[in-house]
Amino acid sequence: MRRAAARSQCANNLKQIALGLHNYADTYTPDKTPAGQPRGFPAGTVPSASLSPEERLSWHVELLPFVEQDKLYRSFDREKRWNDPANESAARTPLTHLYCPDWGREAEPNPSYLTAYLGVAGLGADAATLTAHDRRAGVFGYDRRISPKEIADGTSNTLLILESARDNGPWAQGGPATVRGLVPGEQPYLGVGRPFGGTHFGENSVFGKGKSFGCNAALADGSVRFLTESMSPNVLEAVVTTGGGEEIGADW
Repeated sequence: MRRAAARSQCANNLKQIALGLHNYADTYTPDKTPAGQPRGFPAGTVPSASLSPEERLSWHVELLPFVEQDKLYRSFDREKRWNDPANESAARTPLTHLYCPDWGREAEPNPSYLTAYLGVAGLGADAATLTAHDRRAGVFGYDRRISPKEIADGTSNTLLILESARDNGPWAQGGPATVRGLVPGEQPYLGVGRPFGGTHFGENSVFGKGKSFGCNAALADGSVRFLTESMSPNVLEAVVTTGGGEEIGADW
């Protein structure tokens, strides 16, 4: 029951984040936003021409006012690096909605401000750098923005957030710490030590610890579902893009 409760709490975290993203998108819709201003979902990093994606603040920072963290949001200097002394205290703040209680199982992540929740960039190692209309692009790119209405594959068939227990980074850091794509050469995609998943496990028993069997994921329509490690890599590749037009297999 402990593992099931942790999966449920994790799903609730993702629902809160997805709701925040939709509220953000509603605030910055094309018909409400002046030309040249943000529209739709946030970019994967806070824009800065002078900083690399890995140096910038992440989309989780942009979302703070939409997840009841206005005060923390105001404490960031958006023009500076995520680990600049001016941002150090805010960036190292542990946030419960960015922590999956099943991740790490018996051990807390160290440091406590890491996150397992990653924005889905699309397909390919370069997915986060693609333009919004590229067939391999996902919702999150380092600089691109996309609105829910622009997701040609349908919001119920497009992943927004995936969990990962590999190479976890601070929630406030841009770059691969919080935005990643699927790299075809790294199949299988889900499981312990794999690019995504490795976050949820079966119950422990007298015979030992339960094995990992999948991860939670948020979709672009705001819903959350559990993805099992048996899911076909081809299906996962189809649902990480916003306009690839791929056929989705029966196990979706």
